[in-house]
Amino acid sequence: MTNTKKAENLTALYQELIHKILPYLPKEGRVYSQIEGLSFYRHDTPYYSLPCVQPLGIVVALQGRKEITLGDKPICYETGQVLFIGANLSGFAYIPECSSDKPFLGLALEFDFNQLSHLACELALIYGVVTIFA
Repeated sequence: MTNTKKAENLTALYQELIHKILPYLPKEGRVYSQIEGLSFYRHDTPYYSLPCVQPLGIVVALQGRKEITLGDKPICYETGQVLFIGANLSGFAYIPECSSDKPFLGLALEFDFNQLSHLACELALIYGVVTIFA
């Protein structure tokens, strides 16, 4: 399969996902799903200094572009890109282009630090990995 064909397939999958979640996001804001840690959000209005908290987890831009500033580091992600957040961080969001006709849509999957720590310990025991924390 060529890269062009893969990109077309991915674009089609994103459009299908957008079509399925949009009815659950009739207005701006965040909607939590029945799956623990999974939420979707929508922005219709461009924001320039929206305070935000980025929890431990991943964020996927389903439609549009968003920039977050964590400390003095701007991070931009757009449709199809995944942003991994390795710790709970606060900052500011910038959504430059969005409207009610073409909102910014995102998917967030938060990780539970305690569950990740427990899993890491179990993996260390299974595979005999020794890790020393300072």
